[in-house]
Amino acid sequence: MKKFYAFLITLSVFFFGIAAHDVYAEENITDGTTGVISENEPVNGSIWATMQPVVKHMSDGIVAEYGFVGEGYEKYVVDGKERSLYFQTFSATYTIPEDYDKEELVISVGLLEAITEYYERFTGEDSSFISMPGDNYRVIVKIINNSKYEYDYDENSFVVYPDNEIESYISYQYDKIEIDNEVISEEGVLFNDEAVRVMNQYTRVGNLAIKALVGDGKDITDEALDPLLKSAGYNGIEDLGKYCLDYYNNYYGTNYTSLDSFSIDQMKSMMRNSISKVVTQTETNGDLIALHFNYFYNVGISIGVGDTDEVLLTDDRENQMSHSVGEYMRDETLGDEYIQENFGKLTNEKENEGTFTVHLSGPDLENVYALYDFMTHSYMTFTAPKGKVIVRYVENINGTDLISPIELSGMVGKNYATEEKIFEGYELDEIEGNVTGEYVDGTLYVTYIYEYVLGEGGEDVEEGTENPSVPEIPQTGIDMAICLNGLSTISVLAISLFTIRKKLMA
Repeated sequence: MKKFYAFLITLSVFFFGIAAHDVYAEENITDGTTGVISENEPVNGSIWATMQPVVKHMSDGIVAEYGFVGEGYEKYVVDGKERSLYFQTFSATYTIPEDYDKEELVISVGLLEAITEYYERFTGEDSSFISMPGDNYRVIVKIINNSKYEYDYDENSFVVYPDNEIESYISYQYDKIEIDNEVISEEGVLFNDEAVRVMNQYTRVGNLAIKALVGDGKDITDEALDPLLKSAGYNGIEDLGKYCLDYYNNYYGTNYTSLDSFSIDQMKSMMRNSISKVVTQTETNGDLIALHFNYFYNVGISIGVGDTDEVLLTDDRENQMSHSVGEYMRDETLGDEYIQENFGKLTNEKENEGTFTVHLSGPDLENVYALYDFMTHSYMTFTAPKGKVIVRYVENINGTDLISPIELSGMVGKNYATEEKIFEGYELDEIEGNVTGEYVDGTLYVTYIYEYVLGEGGEDVEEGTENPSVPEIPQTGIDMAICLNGLSTISVLAISLFTIRKKLMA
């Protein structure tokens, strides 16, 4: 049974619930629920449009441990002004075991998991805890490599994204009921080009558009709004998003085609309750769910790496949005320089450590996020460097290759082995290099040298020596010149006799 974590937020007198999960779902499922990402361009028209990254999860065997480090106020100077900011600091330690020997390594950076693990132990409950929009959480991430192998960080592989693919999770709403992952709408597509699902729902609020629809009424449930929308010329509750789009276009004098095309402040107004003592329900309209989902991950939550604390903690919207979850998805280089510096190479000679910050926007999270559930996932990947071994088989006179060189490759530190080969007419003379050993970060050479042993072929004849392929004429004591002259005379006589005989016959 997979375990998920909750993250509850309060704002003013409103109780906010945010279920924050670092999700570890199964990969390589081809039914569209996990692991398989469309290669099409975003089609949702959102101002934050991007594509969901490839889903990857922690490598098998990695041990994760989380802890609480401390809390308190820290002083910062921002724009020349000193500010005291309250932090809770947690630790997330990932240990690569001694027997880990795979070429690829995935570390799921459980920023939210580190927080929720602590609160589960502290409270003895299901990881629920109270927080305020504007709070800051620091997570000190440490990677310990106990294996004999080194791993290099894969450039631009630090990924943060909302995970919209789990089939079920525990909802930390009022009754903590279990919610499935059924698709609500294929049309209200999220900014990451995913379908709207049950787990993306939030609590409906009576904003200005809905207040204009119900008048003095307090009931904004589907049953109450459906006939009012039909009376206004819409197709009932399914057109609630379209109605809101029309209302706010008219209200602001705009002509947008999607709700998240409005300015941030205009979108905020859509999430503000304008009806007191409203009878509410969970939002069911795909367009409105998409608006609040897109807004949260692109405005409401920021992730900082290293020295970006001051950027995140100024309550400056532009600065915070520059490190939103959505911005990490659109800019693969975001945070990469810091991660390269701190996690660029994992060895068993030192521990790698870096700091990450989770920041929830104070001014921009409105009432609509009361008991809002969300899921995030983040990871970074590493690859073991590889070495090469070039194996040659040559003859010993001029180094001619008897066969094409063979190239072996493998993880640095793993064993390699070469072998002698048999060639007809040749015997192994000597070997240069180590026939077995470990791959290094570079290229090793092993050369098998053979000698030709059949007495011909495979050798260059030196000048001044007899060619062994030409047979020697035996020495009989007879002058060879006299013999050759005699043979020539006999040949001439034979030709002459043949000519005379031919004439006589004629």
